[in-house]
This record gives sequence, structure tokens and C-alpha cells, in this order.
Amino acid sequence: MIDLIRRLEAATGPDREIDADIGRVFGRLKPPYPHDAGFEYLRYTESLDAALTLVPEDCRWELGVYPMLGFCGAVWTDVLHRGFGRTPAIALLIAALRARESGE
Repeated sequence: MIDLIRRLEAATGPDREIDADIGRVFGRLKPPYPHDAGFEYLRYTESLDAALTLVPEDCRWELGVYPMLGFCGAVWTDVLHRGFGRTPAIALLIAALRARESGE
């Protein structure tokens, strides 16, 4: 989990390998299409909507974008798991992985 968080913190944009690893961690792999030998997964690092599927519905969260500093920040306000990344989706993913790492 820590390695995945570090990879997200270093990511400068969407990354399909990280997306696949996140799908594995959260058990979100979908069965492959008949013509596809691999599994399908959401584009978590590209899409804020996809990243939000990992946030429990009853969880309050906040997102801030700081263009002058070159990063975004996300906080799960219920338990204060923070994530900082280059995009809003990546920041939210880091917070989600930190929450999962702590058992939340």
C-alpha cells in the first residue's frame, strides 16, 4: 500500500498501471470482455468520478486545487486522511489509500 501511495504522489498525470493496481487493492476489477484477455478497471487516476467510487457514501470529503503550488489536496473530514497529488483524482486516491491502510 505504501508503495502505491508513493507512486501516486510521484505521478504527474493518469497512469493505467496504477489504475490496475488500485482496482486490485479495492477489489474493483470487472470481468473482461469476450475479446479482451485482461481485466477491465476504471481510470481512477484520470477521472475524479472514478476516484469518487472509492469514497464511502457516508464519508464527508473536501478537495482543494492550488494551481500556483502545482498540486491538489483532498481530505476525508470524518477521519482526516489527507492526500496531495498533481490532479484532484490523484489527491483523492491518496487519501482513499491512506484510509484503507489505517483500516477505515
